[in-house]
Amino acid sequence: MKQQLSTLFPPDQACTIAYDADFCWNKSNYQGASFLALCRLGIRKGYQPVCTDRKGVNLFLVRQDLLAALPSEAVADAENFTTVYHPIGYGGHRPDPQRRAWLPVEPQT
Repeated sequence: MKQQLSTLFPPDQACTIAYDADFCWNKSNYQGASFLALCRLGIRKGYQPVCTDRKGVNLFLVRQDLLAALPSEAVADAENFTTVYHPIGYGGHRPDPQRRAWLPVEPQT
């Protein structure tokens, strides 16, 4: 599975936008969720982060029942997802003109 992530945050911050059924992207940096937020969501849904692309904007996850088919170095450490993180490789999107708030994503207990 591939998820586009927000590159606004460093890999150790978990943030997302508020759910809005009528959301329409305005080509700003207010979109999606951070790297760590998507890693946490993937784990809860039965997926394991394995890599990001060179530009650092797409996170790739594999179903946990299929991980045995991958080389061990391709799978992120369960405690340190940043082993598969690549920093953003382009300038990013413009700031959100509406200055909407990002929401923290807490780890599941």
